[in-house]
Amino acid sequence: MLSQNSLRKIRLFVIFLVLSVFVSANMAAHAAQSEDIPRNFDAREDYNRGFRAKQSSDQETAEKNLRQRVKDAEVEYSTARGTARRIRRFVGPFDGAQPGYQPVTRARKFLDDYRQLLGLTAQDDADLEVTDEVVSRDNGASHVYLRQRRQGIPVYDGQLQVDIDGEGRLQSISNNGMRGLAASLAFTRPTLSASQAVTAAAQHLGISTQTPPEVFESGTDPQQTTRLAEPELSTEDIVMRLMWLPIRDKLTRLVWNFQIHTPDGQHVYDFTVDAKSGKVWTRFDWIASANYQVYPQPFESPDQASPAPPLDGRQTLSDPADPLASPLGWHDTGSAAYTALRGNNVYAYLDVLGFNSPTGAQPDCGASLTCAFPMDLSLSPANYRSAATTNLFYWTNLAHDIFYRYGFDEANGNFQINNFGKGGAGNDYLRAEAQDGGGSCNANFLTPADGSPPRMQLYVCSRAIDGSSFFPAHDADLEGAVIVHEYGHGVTNRLVGGPSNVSCLNNDQQPGEGWSDFFGLVFTVRPGDSGTMKRGFGKYLFGQPPDGNGIRPKPYSTDSAINDFNYASINGLAIPHGVGSVWAEVLWRMYWRLVDAHGSSADLADPPALSNAAAWAGNQRALLYVVDGLKYTACSPTFVDARDGIIASAAAHFGGEDVCMIWNTFAAFGLGTNAVPGGANSTTPANGFAVPASCSGSPSPSPSPSPSPSPSPSPSPSPSPSPSPSPSPSPSPSPSPSPSPSPSPSPSPSPSPSPSPSPSPSPSPSPSPSPSPSPSPSPSPSPSPSPAPTAYTLSVTKTNSSRGAVSSSPSGISCGTSCSSASASFASGSMVTLTASPFIFRKFTGWSGDCTGTSRTCTVLMDRARTVNATFQ
Repeated sequence: MLSQNSLRKIRLFVIFLVLSVFVSANMAAHAAQSEDIPRNFDAREDYNRGFRAKQSSDQETAEKNLRQRVKDAEVEYSTARGTARRIRRFVGPFDGAQPGYQPVTRARKFLDDYRQLLGLTAQDDADLEVTDEVVSRDNGASHVYLRQRRQGIPVYDGQLQVDIDGEGRLQSISNNGMRGLAASLAFTRPTLSASQAVTAAAQHLGISTQTPPEVFESGTDPQQTTRLAEPELSTEDIVMRLMWLPIRDKLTRLVWNFQIHTPDGQHVYDFTVDAKSGKVWTRFDWIASANYQVYPQPFESPDQASPAPPLDGRQTLSDPADPLASPLGWHDTGSAAYTALRGNNVYAYLDVLGFNSPTGAQPDCGASLTCAFPMDLSLSPANYRSAATTNLFYWTNLAHDIFYRYGFDEANGNFQINNFGKGGAGNDYLRAEAQDGGGSCNANFLTPADGSPPRMQLYVCSRAIDGSSFFPAHDADLEGAVIVHEYGHGVTNRLVGGPSNVSCLNNDQQPGEGWSDFFGLVFTVRPGDSGTMKRGFGKYLFGQPPDGNGIRPKPYSTDSAINDFNYASINGLAIPHGVGSVWAEVLWRMYWRLVDAHGSSADLADPPALSNAAAWAGNQRALLYVVDGLKYTACSPTFVDARDGIIASAAAHFGGEDVCMIWNTFAAFGLGTNAVPGGANSTTPANGFAVPASCSGSPSPSPSPSPSPSPSPSPSPSPSPSPSPSPSPSPSPSPSPSPSPSPSPSPSPSPSPSPSPSPSPSPSPSPSPSPSPSPSPSPSPSPSPSPAPTAYTLSVTKTNSSRGAVSSSPSGISCGTSCSSASASFASGSMVTLTASPFIFRKFTGWSGDCTGTSRTCTVLMDRARTVNATFQ
């Protein structure tokens, strides 16, 4: 006999099928729809605009005392909360060695010592709970993560982090908690039920559900954990928990926290809803995006292999698994062995129907584990599905093994079923979905907390950025850099904030996309490459040639004639991909400074022992400092926080010999000691070019130049979950950024895909060229030629206008629910990217007019008046 729970699941599955079949009839009942909204929403930003918390006299005294003990100590305060969010030194630890120290005991001692500066009361201190204790295998450094609680209810993202080196010395403290928590509580009991909170979230998304949520489990624990089902809204059960949400100094609200897995498979929304008023305070999207015949590392894609496409340039590798990272190989978990593309680290399968599970015939390597399948690149990807899935399996396992060597192991929350007793939660191998039918021209990655399996989705693309089609289509499963980029989201989400907290990369200035691009670049550096080369990202997927400019605002290069970004260049760039590309550029410059100093090793996957510093090459050091630096990086990081993480890691390795070189590289980019980030959500930071006094005698590169007036190379859409708008010219290196155009709104996300899938990517157009001046009058009596227009009109119409929205980057077109047409003027010669965003349960079917194709994004060149129509179903 079936249990009640089984019957409920069957009934919900049937309901979901009915909803899928009769979606049109169901949506007719939804009287109003909201526009497709940006990936993340945080009502606190507007609520706190113009607000600045003051430091208490106790904090001022505590900071003064700290500076007397540690002369160059730095304290950064939270504008909204008044807490000391970051306590650090630019170079070196705070105190002396403590042999035989216990990480948690030492961390609590530090927090007690700095309690007044952090803004914590004695009760706050006593209520802190340890969520993760992570020890780095390589150098013994410890990272202790604690969470604020009150009355048994945790504070949402109320994390404190203490970083301690291998000798027990304090490196830094990060604090995302609330000062004087007890006194700040607005109310302590919910008056809004869990079911009502879900209804409020549905209304926020513009969905009118036909039946109330079914509550089938109610808890009596302090968080009143409640499990309910609402299949019109979420394909997974919705688990509700009470949490405290810090709003600003002296104000904390009780909220319901829960996640919604949307039926279209494109979002996993993490909500906080006020437990009294029903106000949606935050909404964050968790989706960012043997023998093996493959395109092996460092070949980025088929275009780099020999022979070139359409010929088959793959190679056959025998037993490429790393015995340290994957002791049982890639097909064995210790309790089961597979001949399919499945093992302890990864389960790669075809999901051509977009069901988030294996669909149709799956590749099988046979008893000999010969994973070699035919491929003809002159045909469509549907003809070589097994070969594509094998390539995906290889690259994801390779990423697992290499990241393991650099510190992303079991204790740090990596992705494995069997952790072999080495720490961490286990049971969370990666589900890698090849040729996923749920989207196109994109890829994404969903990262839940340690112990829950992540998911990577790779799509097929048949359209270039300009809307033109190319045949045959290109498959993201064949582009290693894109696969590593997506895997990188899982790494950064598990390491920043600790394995149990995957909500640390939701702020606007966060460098998540930049870290992922950097990883993709590093994994695909080939012998003979140099920093001054042009490295475009995502070229193969979008049909660009091997020397194409890629899909970011500018190609990556240490040559300022190719990429002249500096810190303040994020002003006006798309969130998150445009902003992230600036972070990737400074990491790329750091990478090549280290390679210039220490050389490059062809064996990135097998670094030497840490005790053998002289054997560590520059490329290995760069990857070590970035991956290990994630563990030192504060939750909701600015670029300055991410910089500090890397420098802390460099200080903890090889006697700190690279610290000043790295400081000088960051300072030349505008990320010096006097850089002003402006806050976690600021996109208008101020450059600073200073270095610590202890590094002032070190050689440094020239500061990043201001951009040249010529336009950047043409872009294309982003391979990860969210679109990238048009970049603005980078400001000259000066203490404050030059004005630049406002950033365009950007649709959906990357849990940290970076958690949930996002809508199709949109391109990141380059800065528009300045309009040409009118010609000077001729001295001759004949009439002067008519000046060329400086702007042209772009007109957009919609078919079935109530079923989707159209927006532009640069901004100008914003055609939502009640809009059937819109127009705007754009500079002559500029590139304008249009994004079609179908409302939930609706579908975009294609462009017509001056845009063609079915990709959600298209780009038009404004060399004349243009007319475009978007059709929705």
